[in-house]
Amino acid sequence: MKCVLLDDHQEERERYSRSLTDVGVECAVVTPASDILDSIKKMESLHPDLFLLDYEIKMLQDDGNTPTYVGLDVAAIVRRMHPETPIALLSRDDLNRTHALSSLWDVPGAFDELVYKDRLGNDAQEVGRVLQELVGGYQALAGLEARSQDALLESIGCESSEERKQVLQSNLPETHREADGQWRVSAIAHWIRKVLMRFPGVLLSSQQVAVHLGMSEESFRTPPVQAMFGNAKYSGPFAGESARWWRSRIFETVFVFFGENSMRIGDVSEFATGWNQVHRDDAVGPCLSYSGSGLQATVICHELQQAFARSETLPYRPDRRPHVMEGARVSFKAIQEEQYELDNVPPEYRDKAEEIEKAGGVR
Repeated sequence: MKCVLLDDHQEERERYSRSLTDVGVECAVVTPASDILDSIKKMESLHPDLFLLDYEIKMLQDDGNTPTYVGLDVAAIVRRMHPETPIALLSRDDLNRTHALSSLWDVPGAFDELVYKDRLGNDAQEVGRVLQELVGGYQALAGLEARSQDALLESIGCESSEERKQVLQSNLPETHREADGQWRVSAIAHWIRKVLMRFPGVLLSSQQVAVHLGMSEESFRTPPVQAMFGNAKYSGPFAGESARWWRSRIFETVFVFFGENSMRIGDVSEFATGWNQVHRDDAVGPCLSYSGSGLQATVICHELQQAFARSETLPYRPDRRPHVMEGARVSFKAIQEEQYELDNVPPEYRDKAEEIEKAGGVR
């Protein structure tokens, strides 16, 4: 894999280039030209698999010129010219800038990955892994023989009509197509990473699966349990970024398990109990609420990313996720600790949220 780094600071670009090269990412550097198109031409001549662009480009260069553009300006042009090549933005971890860039990160076509300079300096191995997975996903999509909807659904691993239906309802970017009616790699990449893999519903994270099954995440990760649900693991483009599981296949496997062991077909959350009856030598632990109440956790708090009992949470609307996805919840604990946004609580629950916050979480 080869990336090209556009950075106005000579010492930094050389240091970051060495860091990435040391972890297996060939990194060429480009000094920004005063004209944005000249910078892009220099990067193009290196035929990179990924563009890594410094957000802030303002230093006086050796040729006596100071660029008058930022990384986002470069990204916008590169995206139009090279829709099959991923773009990562390099930035300092500044609170105000982070908020603004994180918002743009969710906009289709802006850029694919936000890399913080401190993180690159402290954990180049992980940054390199993320960038390699990003490139691998793009190349998998670009390598498909056809750019049809059927080819896309096959590439991400849709097997049943139900999975196909759910995927098609998850904001598949019909509008992001080329003139010939085929989809753009950059648009589909954004949809897979920022919709399909981000919001629980069609796919689930390991934590989300564990909560559904009524077991701890540690238990779900044990080899015997993983082996049982192996057919449910997502293996399409970008699968290496973070493990995801097909929700429909998880549920189907549970119901087959109930049937094979002559158990009453109950709720999926009863799976852990059923598993322990059959596999006493490989018993799994329960999924208990992060609140310490001792209640079984059934949902995940969006803000704390911890599991809670549903009765310890309120509905939450922090984003515009597709209707086929599971709704978000916010825990009383997050409200108590003021780690939430009141505006994201539905109007009919805001009085309750304010009551919880004022009472210190006492319901």
